[in-house]
Amino acid sequence: MTFKDFMKKGPNKVSIRVISQFNLFSKPDKEVDEIIIHIHGGGWAATSADLYDCNTRVWVKDTNVPVFSFDYRLAPENPYPSGLDDCW
Repeated sequence: MTFKDFMKKGPNKVSIRVISQFNLFSKPDKEVDEIIIHIHGGGWAATSADLYDCNTRVWVKDTNVPVFSFDYRLAPENPYPSGLDDCW
């Protein structure tokens, strides 16, 4: 299983964790035709993608589908819809 953390480009620093059964970042052995996009719960104000790390690893293992997990900015410092906008 491979893990890679990225920072989304742009004015807002948003972390995206990519978890996969194979390496997506060198020449992949297979074509990727589906992904799971995970946006953690918390009402745009609480928790983080790290809290769901065990769940996303299980999803990858069970489905063999890569997971892209977003760690968006939280309220109240960043009012709604800032967190939602980070996931686009």
